[in-house]
Amino acid sequence: MNGVRPLARNESTAIKKSEMGKGNEYEKKKSFVILETSDVHGSIYPINYGTNRPMEVGLGKLATLIKKEKEQSKNTMLIDNGDMIQGTPLLYHYARINHSRPNPMAILANMIGYDCAVFGNHEFNYGQGILQQAVKDSNFPWLSANLQNEETGRPYYGKPYITRTFTEGFRASVLGLTDNTLHT
Repeated sequence: MNGVRPLARNESTAIKKSEMGKGNEYEKKKSFVILETSDVHGSIYPINYGTNRPMEVGLGKLATLIKKEKEQSKNTMLIDNGDMIQGTPLLYHYARINHSRPNPMAILANMIGYDCAVFGNHEFNYGQGILQQAVKDSNFPWLSANLQNEETGRPYYGKPYITRTFTEGFRASVLGLTDNTLHT
């Protein structure tokens, strides 16, 4: 089942330099939350398109949960781990019949506020044109450190990783790695 779950909750403790060595217990806790989705496969509505029955899937449903998590922690990163832009009749129609508009999953992911997405093997199902358009339509970077241009040795799709600085000054990085069984 696809869904959103806190991938990591981290608390760190910092001691003010001015308080060090004074035996003072002054501590300030810093925390952040990493939310991730994976294998969304083009689901927007909470329905199984094959049986037309309700199912616990879909970015539309997850958007509410993501919003709640982001309200509870101002230091939140939202990442998709791959296989977002393929898998439903809507995305098939978009890819094979009418892809003159922006990619529907990129539009929704932009609205939800993704920080980045990692290329999954199914991102390549509809060909380079559809994939490149999804990347272009996204307001966030798509990551993959291990998909490299054979001629240059550089990442084929832009960024291998991102680093985000949070308001308290600490940083977190995300490295994108794509399944090595990818056949394009």
